[in-house]
Amino acid sequence: MGFKYNMRSPEALDKRTTQTATDMVGFVQPKFPFYKVQNDNWLRILPPTWDDAAHYGLDVYVHFNVGPNNASVLCTSRMDNLDCPVCRAQAEAEAAGREEEARELRAVKRVLTWVIDRKNEDKGPLVYAMPWTLDRDICLVSKDKRTGEVYLLDHPDQGYDISFDRTGEKRNVKYVGIQISKKASSVSQQALDYIQAHPLPSILWKRTPAEVAAIFGARPAGGVADTVPFDGAVPRGTSEVVEQRPSREDMFAIPDRTEVVRHEHNSPREVAETTAPVEAAVAAVQAPDAFTSRAAALRERMAASNAKKA
Repeated sequence: MGFKYNMRSPEALDKRTTQTATDMVGFVQPKFPFYKVQNDNWLRILPPTWDDAAHYGLDVYVHFNVGPNNASVLCTSRMDNLDCPVCRAQAEAEAAGREEEARELRAVKRVLTWVIDRKNEDKGPLVYAMPWTLDRDICLVSKDKRTGEVYLLDHPDQGYDISFDRTGEKRNVKYVGIQISKKASSVSQQALDYIQAHPLPSILWKRTPAEVAAIFGARPAGGVADTVPFDGAVPRGTSEVVEQRPSREDMFAIPDRTEVVRHEHNSPREVAETTAPVEAAVAAVQAPDAFTSRAAALRERMAASNAKKA
């Protein structure tokens, strides 16, 4: 029998070019590409496609840099009114006066949107986890102060492109020079069909408190708590963060992974392949000797960093 060469797709090669050394996980299903903010940005915001949407963006609350692999996970307290292991650790750090640690652990508000990068329209719709302050400022310039006229930026046929600049580094990042195009523009039917098939709420990667605890390296409240309602008490600093998190836009670039389960479009094979790692991690959480304190690890790194500076 002759040799059979296994052809690979260009998409498979593209995924390999964005691989990282760690098995990083995010808060959006991996198959959906993110928009990576540049110093000079020119975007077209796309309309919402889920029921009863009051805005083009979807508010989400995210914990960044969670666990040893610096995962990004949705806050189970703010998103689903359940216990959140990271919020509990944040509250403990704040009560103990560990301000830097508490700041690292708090949930950050982002406004999830579908956008078209006008510089690279061939990429199609991209997910943009916009800082809430940028969303606020875009909304401010979308209304004429004198006439009260509102510019419907996301209208599919008579919308408007926006542009803005990014300045500074890390926690000093600012988004300035926000402008609305003076000429209305339309969006391709192909792009509209795509976002219609993928409403923003449906692309989120939601995890149970137990799964978050497994990633974080902390014990869920009362053991493995998948459905324990949270009492609504949210640690201070988790509602609206005045300044953006460090400008690590690459944290949104999620490496090649099989699509997360618990989604109506997943095949049984995908479910079997993707639940196994998560279930193994959750099982590990139940073992008393398998825990590693994220808070303690963070304090050790901070102490080591301070020692080097000294």
